Amino acid sequence: MLVPLFPFLQPIFTLQEPYWIGFLVHLSSPLIYPLFAWLRRPFGQAPRTRAIRFAKRWAAGVVLVLASLSIVAIGSSHGLAVPILSRDVVGDQRYIRHMVRHHEQGIELAELGQQRAQDPHLRALAALMAAGQRGENRIFDHCGVVGSANRCRSAPARSTLRCRDI
Repeated sequence: MLVPLFPFLQPIFTLQEPYWIGFLVHLSSPLIYPLFAWLRRPFGQAPRTRAIRFAKRWAAGVVLVLASLSIVAIGSSHGLAVPILSRDVVGDQRYIRHMVRHHEQGIELAELGQQRAQDPHLRALAALMAAGQRGENRIFDHCGVVGSANRCRSAPARSTLRCRDI
């Protein structure tokens, strides 16, 4: 349902959306394959075989993972972020500085595309790409991870951007 409808209902979409939709489709398919032995029979009529027992345990594991992710998502929406597990602060900051530079290069390319594109849809797509890259860089800047500071600079930045220590 998502693959044929979601990205194409929008007049213009960035390249990130089809990637994530494809990723989710390709991730969900192999996760469901083990359940086939159990699901292909009418409910309650599956024989007690090794494949069925495995499918039931697999389903319980999937439900447990989904419940755990739901709890993390609900907590995150209420400002309770999962702490970053990395202990390499300098390495994390170096990585983010490299990503900021990478995004700056993407902004330059998108601006070039905006200036040179003949098609109005391509110009709009280039503008969306530049805006997305600027937004990500703004998040890094507000959180102070690009420079030497490692905390959000202001209370509004902490509350709206959900910044964390790095």
